[in-house]
Amino acid sequence: MPGRLVYLKESEYKAYKSLVAAKFCGIKLDAAVYNPSRDSLEHNPWKRLPYLETEGGVIANSNAIARHIGRMRPDTNLFGARFGEACQVDSWMEFCTREIEVPAGVLVWSQQKLIAAPEQKVVDSAVADLSRSLQLLESQLEKRPFVVGKEVTLADIALVCSLLDVFKFVLDDKFRSGFPKVSAWFQTCLALPQFQSVIGAKVALCTKSNLTFAPPARTSGTRTSAQQAAPASKPTPPPAAASQPKKKESVVSQPPPAKQSEKTSVVSNASTGSAAPAAGSGPTKGTPEELAALQAAKDKVRELKTAGAEKGLIEAAVAEMKRLKDVCGEVDPPKKKKK
Repeated sequence: MPGRLVYLKESEYKAYKSLVAAKFCGIKLDAAVYNPSRDSLEHNPWKRLPYLETEGGVIANSNAIARHIGRMRPDTNLFGARFGEACQVDSWMEFCTREIEVPAGVLVWSQQKLIAAPEQKVVDSAVADLSRSLQLLESQLEKRPFVVGKEVTLADIALVCSLLDVFKFVLDDKFRSGFPKVSAWFQTCLALPQFQSVIGAKVALCTKSNLTFAPPARTSGTRTSAQQAAPASKPTPPPAAASQPKKKESVVSQPPPAKQSEKTSVVSNASTGSAAPAAGSGPTKGTPEELAALQAAKDKVRELKTAGAEKGLIEAAVAEMKRLKDVCGEVDPPKKKKK
């Protein structure tokens, strides 16, 4: 027996990855929504959901669990038919986690009011990031029926499950029509019995989005080798001005200019309403949507503590907040030693 899968209802798509993989492997996998009064995180060193309880210990992270299921039946080729394809499957699963799930999560959480409404520029940034990722996937599907090889792999399972909610609730027909190969592949996968037995036979996709955003231009975001090799065109110089007699200029000592980077940073923070990084927090490196997700995670931890929620629920929220801090490069200031 593979064990018992425990997941959050709000992130059900993460459980779908393992459940669909189990169907392809012909494995029965027990699953349950996380209940703090029944499910303890004490034996889960990562304090993260979803997690899989096995005889050998706990496995956390949706991709790690799906890989574990796939390895139980190597004959199903969920890692591809050969070693090179297995490496490609891993690459696309990592791409899915960072380039699909993060921007899709911001859009879905915003639409479902699971987080405070982000600024419009954050929504637009998430749409732009997701569009670039879909364009890359569109190119990958130009000459093949599935993401890696000629049959379904864990790459397809992870990507379809991660795109499910954003296609159902946010990105409408008009937006999806810009990615015909992705749309056809998505529907092909949903029509397979292994997907339908988990997700359902009929999945209603978004026809009209209630989020306002500016769809970015349909470009791949990459330059061809010819474009990279071509030198940049030089701007035409302006016509030479008529020669003027030179005037003697008096040399006046000027004070050094103010540091614009510091001034710009302060103005930017003030205009967006965001506070400057706390001392000791270090520079952040996350995208706008990752930073928005981090702020939402901090708010959730604060709300749970204020409401006196179950210890396990708070620990899970704190673990997710720490994960997002790692992604965004935020470092907590050192704690002061007690005298």
